[in-house]
Amino acid sequence: MPTFVYTARDPSGQVATGQVEAEDLSRAAERLREMGLWITQLRPGGASPGARGHQRSFAEEYLLHVYSGVSLRDLAVFYRQFAALIHAGISLYQTLDTLTRETQNRRLREVIRQIAAEVLKGQPLAEAMDRYPWLFSDLQRHMIRAAEIGGLLESVLARLADYLENEWSVRTRIKQRLLYPFLVFLALIFIPDLPILVLSGPAPYFIAIWHTWGIRLLVVLLVYLTGRFLMKYEWFRAVYDDLQLAVPIIGPLVRKMTIARFARAMAALTHAGVWLNTGLRSAADACANARLRRLLHRVAPAIERGVSLSETMRMTGFFPPMFLGMVQTGEQAGSIEAMFDKAAEYYEREAEHATIQLVIIFGVVLLLGMAYLVLQRVLQFYLGYFSGIGGAAD
Repeated sequence: MPTFVYTARDPSGQVATGQVEAEDLSRAAERLREMGLWITQLRPGGASPGARGHQRSFAEEYLLHVYSGVSLRDLAVFYRQFAALIHAGISLYQTLDTLTRETQNRRLREVIRQIAAEVLKGQPLAEAMDRYPWLFSDLQRHMIRAAEIGGLLESVLARLADYLENEWSVRTRIKQRLLYPFLVFLALIFIPDLPILVLSGPAPYFIAIWHTWGIRLLVVLLVYLTGRFLMKYEWFRAVYDDLQLAVPIIGPLVRKMTIARFARAMAALTHAGVWLNTGLRSAADACANARLRRLLHRVAPAIERGVSLSETMRMTGFFPPMFLGMVQTGEQAGSIEAMFDKAAEYYEREAEHATIQLVIIFGVVLLLGMAYLVLQRVLQFYLGYFSGIGGAAD
């Protein structure tokens, strides 16, 4: 019979480690729960975390951190189909094999195929997903691991789909609001040189645009790609996030969006049955802000000493009193998951409204900039024209 190695906590909160024999991972988890243990890690005997990890390619190590080729929408559909097939009673390997044929995104389809091969060998789903941190976030992998241990895979997969669909929806609304400033920016590039197109033809027109904007846009693109690549390094992300929070207008918006992501992650992890201390650290990793992550990892051990969640979060100095009050109310009422969801909805709305205001201001500034450039080009044209007339008359 297979042997599984576990790390757990007993009713007194003490860490317990050992081995248990069972037919599979779910039976091993069930046996440990019958012993009164709260499982924090469970894996097949003889394996260690990352022992089956593969050698990462150059693309996985560097390029895919810049652009993975898999959108939030693709992942949300993947989890939704995954949950539906598990609900239908199909085995884990057969489900993954079916998703390999059904998934439209080529890169995601190949990853699912490789995960299915690892699951067929007996590797837990979460450990197979650990090989692809550029695709599956820490939050997703923690929830899947907790779901496997707690026997809640179907509901957790559905919850992940809800979480990613909501994140995708918020980003889509923000992109829609950015469409107008983007069109104004394009007009800023192409309209001022229109007299050259009329008088001299297309070739001089595009040469003039390249002379004015080409090098600038290349520099901006290079800076953007370099920044995306450096985001994989903790020191750069910490500096970047601290700068974002320090900017007068952008800082409050970033704080609201960070709190909203954190609340969504905590609600999802609480639903998955993740232990509070582990869930707090996982939600900190999912909030996409290095400062809050550092603060939460620093105070998370206070929960083990019996400090309440709201008081532990208050120790960071990052969260506003209203948010802490909502968390405290949820703790007292025993509805912490629902309260985190409500807090997330509130701060998402606040962040969206603040984003709309910034987008409007940005659009007006671009429009004024375009008007200034057009006026400058028109004045240059007529000044040159009348100077030429004056020179010819002389």
